[in-house]
Amino acid sequence: MSRCKACDTIMNEYELKRIDHNTGHHLDLCNVCARYSLDAMQDAWNDSSTEIKLDELVLDRSIN
Repeated sequence: MSRCKACDTIMNEYELKRIDHNTGHHLDLCNVCARYSLDAMQDAWNDSSTEIKLDELVLDRSIN
């Protein structure tokens, strides 16, 4: 039994298997929280005042 990292609800089988395609890691969010997260990311991408610099992102690939 795993819980959503954002709201602490028990996740179903589909939610447990969801993979973040950007990182390759399990998302660990329920459907509701994953939707809010995706909406927030899309808003940031669409906001012309928000600048996302990929060269400044640091990904920790040591966690498997």
